[in-house]
Amino acid sequence: MHWIFQHKDEIQALTNVVIAVLTVVLIFLTAVYSHANRRTMKIMEADLRFRTKPIPKIVLARSADEAARSFQWKLTVTVTNAPLLFRELKLFFHQKNHRHMEYLQVQRRILRPGEEFSREASFYPSDPVLDWSAEVKYSDLTGLVTYKTSFTSEENDFGYEEVIPKLGPIAFFWWRCKERYKEMRSGGSLQEKLDKLNR
Repeated sequence: MHWIFQHKDEIQALTNVVIAVLTVVLIFLTAVYSHANRRTMKIMEADLRFRTKPIPKIVLARSADEAARSFQWKLTVTVTNAPLLFRELKLFFHQKNHRHMEYLQVQRRILRPGEEFSREASFYPSDPVLDWSAEVKYSDLTGLVTYKTSFTSEENDFGYEEVIPKLGPIAFFWWRCKERYKEMRSGGSLQEKLDKLNR
């Protein structure tokens, strides 16, 4: 006991050092545990996203009436894996010096696996239609993730896909401006570059 009283300051300093070391070890273990939890959460989120992600397919039947100079088309959209919530659907018909766009009103429409969404119409092109492409913006039923998939006449069942980030209005506007700036610097969107290569 007498020794403890004599070395009270040293024992207290040693106790403080041990407490500091144990605190650092605890912080390290908490960081490792948190990182493992985050990785597990990302795996679970990716699995859930795969299970709920709609996979669209587009079929376009087209015919031209030479006498009337009209171009008729019928678009059919189907989905597999999960229901699809439409956000936007654009159809492009590429001509020699022009691109005709059809904007289809599909917002908030739900397409379930086994069902079809189809539209048909016609227009009068100034030049013959060479090929077509389509752009579909959609999400799963939760609405947490929005996708944009571009299809072409060569790849109507598999298209270039990107995830549109979920942002507030100001951040979304800023993201959209950056995307447009990239498109302008690169000479057009990726789809337009592909269209030029296909011609």
